[in-house]
Amino acid sequence: MLLKKLFLVDRSAAYGARWVAKSLVKAGVCRRCLVQVSYAIGISHPLSIMVISYGTSPLSEPELLSIVNDNFDLRPGVLIRDLGLKNPIYKETAKNGHFGHERFTWEQAKELKIRPEFATKLKTRALNLSQASGDASQKVNGNA
Repeated sequence: MLLKKLFLVDRSAAYGARWVAKSLVKAGVCRRCLVQVSYAIGISHPLSIMVISYGTSPLSEPELLSIVNDNFDLRPGVLIRDLGLKNPIYKETAKNGHFGHERFTWEQAKELKIRPEFATKLKTRALNLSQASGDASQKVNGNA
């Protein structure tokens, strides 16, 4: 029984990290990211959560972590419930792989609630990027 529970914790953590990363990217918080979660036996909350955006977000790592904590409960039991991991899906994951298939719940990005101060930073960055790309296209077209 303990082995089955450890298996579900490992699998739910991997799926949860994927779900978080896809949600951050889809929401435009970053263009790419790494999400790492660590657990200990007998403790329901993760010991640590780390989010690295590789410089593709105007937000700092603590700000990214705040967004994760505001939107996700990464306790294994909650992930098992939210992602429907007790449903008979494992034959499909064994046959076709665990990631990259939109029919799996962890591949569906969650709509994130972002604090106003973080949203302002994200909008400012998006505006600066669109202005910079407009300047670059003018130079490419020979208008500059």
